[in-house]
Amino acid sequence: IFAGYGRRVPGNEEVQEYDSYVHLNVADRWVLVFRDLPQEITPERRQQLARFSSPRRKASFARDLGAKGIIFVAGPTSKVQNELIRFDSAASASGVSIAAISITNDLATKLLSDVDGTLLENQSQLDDGSMAMGFILEGAKVGATIEIERKTGTGRNVVARLPMSDGGDPKYPFVVVGAHIDHLGRGAGSNSLARDEERDLVHQGADDNASGVAAMLEIAQYLADQKRAGKLKGKRDLVIAGWSGEELGLFGSKAYAD
Repeated sequence: IFAGYGRRVPGNEEVQEYDSYVHLNVADRWVLVFRDLPQEITPERRQQLARFSSPRRKASFARDLGAKGIIFVAGPTSKVQNELIRFDSAASASGVSIAAISITNDLATKLLSDVDGTLLENQSQLDDGSMAMGFILEGAKVGATIEIERKTGTGRNVVARLPMSDGGDPKYPFVVVGAHIDHLGRGAGSNSLARDEERDLVHQGADDNASGVAAMLEIAQYLADQKRAGKLKGKRDLVIAGWSGEELGLFGSKAYAD
């Protein structure tokens, strides 16, 4: 089945609904989708759609609809430098539990018949952000051998407690103020929105984790000063938490909650 850009975006007053799977039954079939985002949409629309356009999210959509597997292709209008996805750079996504492969434009072209139109024609029809009906790739058959290489690492949360009582015994429940302290580094993972000229450059994160950590530290410093000055008469202890592994899948905060 060909399903365009493979996204499902719920609509609201600010965001227009977008569903690549309208009227498509993908149960027990492989789904062919374009990577990333349409090329000719506005920056505002790009921001709205970005969180629904990572390979992991697209794989989740296909899995939830019963697909047997998902096939990613860049497409001829894509600006990516490498046609194939480096799955090893986002090993945490292996928990999506669906077979996923990345293929070249040439191979994807072979899956389309003459009546389907070319890969370029189908992508160009979608690149302005409009929806188009997906369709069955008649006669196309796909087989794949999938292996999972597990990769592990160590993350560290940074957690501090400001007790409200001089005795120091914890007062439950806590009030928690948290922010995540990890970021994308040079953007090796699938969440990067860097343009081609920005590939492999440091992702500063000023509007994401950096601003969150700054606000968290300011709150902690202010309340600690108030406590030392005897001006803070809280009933519950304050926990300040810097979470690790958020960009890879909320790992730090989940480990703390567990």
